[in-house]
Amino acid sequence: MLLWAAALMVGCEQPGLRGSLTGPATDSVFLYQQRGLVREKIKALPCELQGEAMTFNMPLKGVEQGWYFLGVAPNQLTQVLLKPDEHLLAEGSLAQAGIRLKGADGVSAHEDWVKAEQQFYVQSQAVEATRKMALYNLDEGNRAGYADYAALAYGEQQKLAIWLDSLRAVDPWLAREFELKRPLLYLPESGELLAAEAFSVYDREWRRVLEAIGTEAGRYPGLSLGTRQWMELLLRDQPEAEGWQLQTNRLLAMWQAGSLAHQNTLAVMLAALDERTDAGFVDYARQYLDLYGGNRRMESYLEGRIKWYEDRQREEEQPARTYGLEP
Repeated sequence: MLLWAAALMVGCEQPGLRGSLTGPATDSVFLYQQRGLVREKIKALPCELQGEAMTFNMPLKGVEQGWYFLGVAPNQLTQVLLKPDEHLLAEGSLAQAGIRLKGADGVSAHEDWVKAEQQFYVQSQAVEATRKMALYNLDEGNRAGYADYAALAYGEQQKLAIWLDSLRAVDPWLAREFELKRPLLYLPESGELLAAEAFSVYDREWRRVLEAIGTEAGRYPGLSLGTRQWMELLLRDQPEAEGWQLQTNRLLAMWQAGSLAHQNTLAVMLAALDERTDAGFVDYARQYLDLYGGNRRMESYLEGRIKWYEDRQREEEQPARTYGLEP
């Protein structure tokens, strides 16, 4: 293994992803990308058995920078960040989806992302802890305690902003992922005064971030995470269709139909509506099929859900049976 890796480090001329993986023997490892409701298989990487390891070599030229999944099956995948001009090594086990990615020269976008995730977690936990204490004091009617912890939370927010600025100066592309995750920290979980404004506050901050990043947001996992939170707040704030449909259509209108940003946003909306069995799911599911059909399993699933909603509506519209008795 060490000789193999060393040879790669010395002999890599073209940027690429090279792997040496243990686990059940397989002819190919696959690269997937999340596209709406489907993790789409976009590339097969033929494997050769060398001793107990399976090796593969994939040139990265022409691969768009972004997040992908690497593995042999949809339930055994590792999320990876690929950049077309890098020399990457993949090691680990296929059986446990425990693939590790590192730069052949000691540097890679994937490793930078993993480190930044850890740093963001630490920073965001500090914000979260002080914010929750502020809201707890608000619920308890302790205005002085609320003011103290709100000031601490603001200070932690500023520290996070400074960290984001420093990351943006080094790697603006990677910084956008954490800009998309940052609005989650503004969400009030309790406190009547704040909860009543939760959607409007989040919506304002979320749209500001999306407008700054533009359609490239579709390439970031943070888009789906943030849109999911946006939907949960919207459906709680405006549960009736005439309210939430106006907002969802406005958000979708930010993206060109057919773009990855539009597809991923629409997919999150579908999942949120289906979770609460909202009949509005049907129109959006049909829109998704019209724009992004082609995967037979996905089409079959959506068509089955549409039929379920239509059957339920027909049952609700039928007059109640009285069995000869007066209603």
